Amino acid sequence: AAKFDSALHDRGWGKRTIQITKLIDDAPVMKVRGHEIDMFKGGSKDRVYPGIGVEMEWNNKDPFFDRDLSNFAALHREGVVALGVIVTRGAGLQSWLRFYVDGGNSKYGASTTWWDKLVPRVNLGGGGECPLLLVGIETERMEPHIALASP
Repeated sequence: AAKFDSALHDRGWGKRTIQITKLIDDAPVMKVRGHEIDMFKGGSKDRVYPGIGVEMEWNNKDPFFDRDLSNFAALHREGVVALGVIVTRGAGLQSWLRFYVDGGNSKYGASTTWWDKLVPRVNLGGGGECPLLLVGIETERMEPHIALASP
């Protein structure tokens, strides 16, 4: 995850906390809590919003997907993000990690963030109207020096 964030940071992406304030006749009437985005890039140098938000959920508890999808829905509705991206472990990589790395323990357990925990949430409307790009990293995308075999 750190290598992924670093690669995006080198290309102008960065962590962003978005504060939204509602105004009526230039007077603030409501301030919405901050929405933190792991990686954000503005739409253009002339117009920051809407931009693209990226969240990598590599090995958190699966409710983090609910948080990310809710944030993307709210930020899209407010015109902050045009696209929400979630990157996580694919089903094949999840199986590989459980078998070869975790030995069946709970570090990469079924209740952590991985593809099969994300897709049902999206299919039930998670993310609202926000267009989403979902990326499930599979074993074929791991660094070449790692010998990968199917469990």
